[in-house]
Amino acid sequence: VEKFIGDSAGGGLVAGTLLKIVRAGNLRVPDGGILIYPVLYRDLKAPLASHLRFRNDFILPHQYREIYTNAYVRNSDPRDPLLSPLLAP
Repeated sequence: VEKFIGDSAGGGLVAGTLLKIVRAGNLRVPDGGILIYPVLYRDLKAPLASHLRFRNDFILPHQYREIYTNAYVRNSDPRDPLLSPLLAP
């Protein structure tokens, strides 16, 4: 039994990895994936309602989320489903 597990940004990495494995079509698909509070959407220019609602969160305010997201996404399209698995068809 093969499972991937990830928390927060790691949950987004698990979702993107599973998506890439499935898309490849020639790799064994793991038996499961466990995502704990995953980051599944990274487009800061088109924020989700929850991003706006918790913009001034005291644990992870928007300015830190922006720094971390920009470091992760770099020059890639943040709407790429491998970076934002929520957008996968």
